[in-house]
Amino acid sequence: MNTSKTKKTSKTKKTSKTKKTSKTKKTSKTTTKIIKQTTLTPTNEPKIHPKNTLNDLNGREWLKFLKSWYVFDAIKSDLNEEREITKDSDDHPATFSPTMIEGFVNFFTKKNMTVLDPFAGIGSTLVACDRNDRKGIGIELNPKYVSIIKKRISKNQKILKKDASKISKLKLPEIDFCINSPPYWNMLHKIDTNQQNRIKKGLSTKYSENTNDLGNIANYEEFMEKLVQIYFQIFDIMKPGKYMVVIVQNVIMKSVMNPFAWDLAIRLSKKFILKKEKIWCQDHKNLYPFGYPTSWVSNTHHHYCLVFQKPK
Repeated sequence: MNTSKTKKTSKTKKTSKTKKTSKTKKTSKTTTKIIKQTTLTPTNEPKIHPKNTLNDLNGREWLKFLKSWYVFDAIKSDLNEEREITKDSDDHPATFSPTMIEGFVNFFTKKNMTVLDPFAGIGSTLVACDRNDRKGIGIELNPKYVSIIKKRISKNQKILKKDASKISKLKLPEIDFCINSPPYWNMLHKIDTNQQNRIKKGLSTKYSENTNDLGNIANYEEFMEKLVQIYFQIFDIMKPGKYMVVIVQNVIMKSVMNPFAWDLAIRLSKKFILKKEKIWCQDHKNLYPFGYPTSWVSNTHHHYCLVFQKPK
């Protein structure tokens, strides 16, 4: 009885040892494969490649930006910086973080290059340019937001209180990069849960009351046509081979999904080359039980960062 148990134990140990050895060999092969693969990537480059005419990034920094999606939520340091300068920044109904914009600015430009934002809002793009030694030009229709921008930027940045639809008449310099987020049609006219909360706090729910404001156009086709013409004017002042990023969402109005992002991509492709998109995901927004308990209605917590290039 004891002998049998001993033999069984000995056999088990041997089998266990064999399995362990097999597992170790397998792991070793996998590790070797990963190491070989890593040496083929530019992650070990400490300096900027001499042929890199696009930006000031080394291989590791370049690679990090290539993922097609990212998660980004508002950063306290950005919000605190805004509020230290002005208490009015919360009045803009759709702001972006300068830190998020920095990633795009640093990838698509080198230092001292010129960056355009035709829908400047409260100046996040210009702040990002200030932080990274780029020359930003912003265009903003609402004088209230222009005054906020002026408080946030240095003399190295330029803000114009103008209508973006007249860019061709502004005598702007050639542009190295354009990043912007246009009005998502007249989505801000829809009084949803978020808008109700803003009303309670006494905050603006629309960009402006100006009739030239694209966000106040009721007809979708008219809105799209005017927006596309703005981008075609920007195309004319961009340097060949340079890029434009447009941050947008598809829009649901009266239970109808309007594929704004996709429509815009198709229409701009008449002049620009549509490269790809990066999807910006927001993880800290509240979830609401839309459609419960009968219909599927998603909470939209992502934006499309559409990447276009002017042909060389």
